[in-house]
Amino acid sequence: MNKEIYQVERDEYAGLIGEMKTSCFDMEKEYNEDNVHIKLVSKKTGHVISERIIDAEQNETYYIYELPENDERMAPKKIRQYRLESKEEVQAFFDILNKLQKEGPK
Repeated sequence: MNKEIYQVERDEYAGLIGEMKTSCFDMEKEYNEDNVHIKLVSKKTGHVISERIIDAEQNETYYIYELPENDERMAPKKIRQYRLESKEEVQAFFDILNKLQKEGPK
């Protein structure tokens, strides 16, 4: 099998993991030479859904082989991402966070 066609970025992998119902999957860890393989296997179908490989230098590679069935998933959580491109934007962002933290919950 050509695993490269199943390779995904960390954000895609994390997004899928966040949708999966933990009670529907088993985690299998395999250790060989310099790598650790962490697989999530559907209890319902027995299929390997995803895999994360950690090499000796702690680099991680992510794979999604198939999507879980609908009853094995939850609604995805909304994730906001902000891209701060300058030193001034970063400073303004932290100034706002500090101000909100000092005000406390309303």
